[in-house]
Amino acid sequence: MVLDLQQRYEREYGSICELDRENSGEYMERFTRLASFVGAAAG
Repeated sequence: MVLDLQQRYEREYGSICELDRENSGEYMERFTRLASFVGAAAG
């Protein structure tokens, strides 16, 4: 299970840069999802 969480984190972290095809709201949604995942994994 821990390995699954680590792989998910690495996949999300690797894709955190803003993409040309998305607006800032979509970017913030992805960033917030990553931040909530990291918070849950760390806590």
